Amino acid sequence: MKKSLTVLSFVAVLLLVSGQCVMAQFGPKFKSYLYMAPEKQLTTVQRIAVLNFNNLGPYYAKAAEVDFGTKLADYITANLIEEYHGADMEKVMMTGGITNIYQVIERSKLDAILREQNFQAGSRVDDNTAVQIGKILGVDAIITGSLSFELKDERRVSEYTNKKTDKKESTHYLTRSVISEARMKVIDVKTAEVLGTLAPKHEIKDEKYSSKGSVPLSAVQSVNQLADEAFRELANQLTNYIAPHYEYYAFDLKKTKVKEYKDRAKEALDFLKIGEIDRAYKVYKAIYDEDPYNPEVSYNLGILYEITGDFEMANQLYNNSYMMDEDDKTFYEAYKRSQQGLALKEYLDNMGIPIQKYEFQEGGSSVLADRVVTKGSRSDRFPVYEEASSSSKEIAKIPGDIKLKVIHQVKNWVYIELIDGKKAFISANDVKAE
Repeated sequence: MKKSLTVLSFVAVLLLVSGQCVMAQFGPKFKSYLYMAPEKQLTTVQRIAVLNFNNLGPYYAKAAEVDFGTKLADYITANLIEEYHGADMEKVMMTGGITNIYQVIERSKLDAILREQNFQAGSRVDDNTAVQIGKILGVDAIITGSLSFELKDERRVSEYTNKKTDKKESTHYLTRSVISEARMKVIDVKTAEVLGTLAPKHEIKDEKYSSKGSVPLSAVQSVNQLADEAFRELANQLTNYIAPHYEYYAFDLKKTKVKEYKDRAKEALDFLKIGEIDRAYKVYKAIYDEDPYNPEVSYNLGILYEITGDFEMANQLYNNSYMMDEDDKTFYEAYKRSQQGLALKEYLDNMGIPIQKYEFQEGGSSVLADRVVTKGSRSDRFPVYEEASSSSKEIAKIPGDIKLKVIHQVKNWVYIELIDGKKAFISANDVKAE
């Protein structure tokens, strides 16, 4: 199984699009999940087990009989077996990109083996013992480590003058901080080689205040509550070190600088504001087909391909944008990201985890046809006819202030395409140019 990669990522799904422009040259901000490859590729590992971490925490954690070493191992195991760790898969539009790439030994089976070997929860396990346990379990790698945390309770008083009473008053603060650290080691069971190590830290704080005197210790979260929250975060970091995961990401679309296409490109942005990526794609693709030397449109179209899993097309379009404007850092970063996406796809293919491309429906050149807008407001109604005559059959009455695609014009009549796809004539007096 080939897994020789650097840190990789690809956009897995379009989630939400805000309607605010962050800079003049940018359009709406996209919020998406990125599918991230692990920092450490375990090229020889398919089956893995997570041992309890040695709990080196302070006396008060042990006195409360809170075994964070077991908890951390449980959290890591749960993450490793989660199919789409970190993502809301109801909003993912691609098939593939799973995160549970390893066969993970169940905790119950692991605990049974530990009991057979006379190891108790929290017992210290050295590397040699870990290797022996791994061989008994029939795994390729074993995860072991230790953890600890420290507590800081800080009090401060803020004095001020009450403007209403002109009296001096004070506010008392209590801030509790728990700094947790975990040290993980991944060991190859066959060779006893250390495949990777990571030692992240995470700090959690809780603050309360009172204007009536000193804040009691019971007002803030307990040490163990904060430590547990911190270790959950550390479990994510440790899991992400060796397994793919999803992260939330935001990036921007760019507005085209070509005057001829500005209105239509804005229309595509409007579609994206409401999550209509298919309709946005039709507009961008139509513009690109007419003007492939438009770097902004090429870039935006590349994003649509990338977020739906077509990394080959995304790479090609990003490269086009970058070659046309090498000074634009956004184009360069997108191009480099798309190269990583291509490599990640190869990585997943080698693992037997295919990604299915999203099938966009193209609209052809007719997407860029001229348009008119009906006069008046949405409460107004204008008749449309089967032929260029008011004496012909009336097909419908359409509201004011709506955009309509123009097929062609006949004297005082405009042949239009309605929203439902039907064709009809409308009086030129009832419409205006877009």
